[in-house]
Amino acid sequence: MARINTAKLWHNHATAISFSQESVSWNGIAYDKVIEDLRTNPDMSADDVARSLTRSTRGLENSWSAIAVDKRFEIFNSAFENWLQSTTDKKQKRVRQIEPNIRDLYQLAALSHNKASVQLIAAYNGIKLYEQHSKKYKGLHGLSTEIPVNLQKP
Repeated sequence: MARINTAKLWHNHATAISFSQESVSWNGIAYDKVIEDLRTNPDMSADDVARSLTRSTRGLENSWSAIAVDKRFEIFNSAFENWLQSTTDKKQKRVRQIEPNIRDLYQLAALSHNKASVQLIAAYNGIKLYEQHSKKYKGLHGLSTEIPVNLQKP
């Protein structure tokens, strides 16, 4: 699942990953398309392979994204931690009232309306390599959070 915790597990163990924000259907990745991309360009970077994997799911899956989890992820993770610390109780209540079930990190940050949320969105755009979503999931941005909607601080 395209969650922050999953990306953190791969941080510094891979360069890039490709995953879905929801459950994966029977269709999954169209490996024949990815293999064709590799045959066409055997020198593809890890970022390019992650993009190819993500593109191959278009029309097969509802949501899929590719993100960098190498050194670039450190900037994002720092912005995420700062955003968590900056989210006040008042803003937490506002998020719960507007969208009680929202889990897309980009959407949550956008609802926070503070400097840390702007920095988090910019940091996410720095690690996002590619994303695709069906019309049903057009509001997704490629990475979800497992934190409770009330954003309780530890």
